[in-house]
Amino acid sequence: MSQQFHNTINQHTAALGWTTDAEGEDLISLLFDMGEGRSQRVVIAHHDLGNGTQIVEVSSAVLKMDGLPNHHLGTEMATMLLKENAQKPFSNWAIDGEGETAHLVATSRWLLSDLDKEELHHAVVIVAGMADRLEEQLGVDHF
Repeated sequence: MSQQFHNTINQHTAALGWTTDAEGEDLISLLFDMGEGRSQRVVIAHHDLGNGTQIVEVSSAVLKMDGLPNHHLGTEMATMLLKENAQKPFSNWAIDGEGETAHLVATSRWLLSDLDKEELHHAVVIVAGMADRLEEQLGVDHF
């Protein structure tokens, strides 16, 4: 467990007025208020690259891949998401997990040592917004 990760994220989220849940040694989640009675679940994960570099990954899931035909994105959807990835400097679409646990997620990664309150706020707003918009386009709201 990274005490620095928990201390940093808890300090920033408290300053932002957000309530979090520790879901494991390297995982914190929150329900982000999207307005109009809607919310989006956001997960903040810690990754230690083993060379002293620690990464914070902020993600928001859109859907489980096992709900798609053959557990795959269609060509049209995959093309759209890859084009979006090319245009977004601080976030991207990814498939997180494997098999029955795989999810399509909006994600943003930051160096833990550089992450300040404003950057965390920026990351959460971006990924929650991306996930919320795609859920609306697809007519789903699982997260």
